[in-house]
Amino acid sequence: LLHNETSAGEIVQQLLPDSSIVKTLNIVSDQIMVHPHFSEGSPVMFMSGNNLESKEQVRTLLKDLGWSTVIDLGDISRSRLQESIMLACVISEMQLQSPRAAFALLTR
Repeated sequence: LLHNETSAGEIVQQLLPDSSIVKTLNIVSDQIMVHPHFSEGSPVMFMSGNNLESKEQVRTLLKDLGWSTVIDLGDISRSRLQESIMLACVISEMQLQSPRAAFALLTR
């Protein structure tokens, strides 16, 4: 979804106001959602949502799936960032001709 004023995550939250939407896993293909291990290092996964308890449950699920680095971007409006990252990931995968790519956050 390319829109500066909203995101798919926000739209789903608006459509389901009594639900606790947590957006995650949209920046990788289904081929690496589970056990995302790379010889070059560990990729990062982002999440966003309004409910802290729900985000902690999702963080636990992501850890169980093998994601060692999970970054909470903030409330559901930050899913706009995730959707932009997803587009960058898709373009990168197409140019690299590799559907099994993921982003890493490098620190010193």
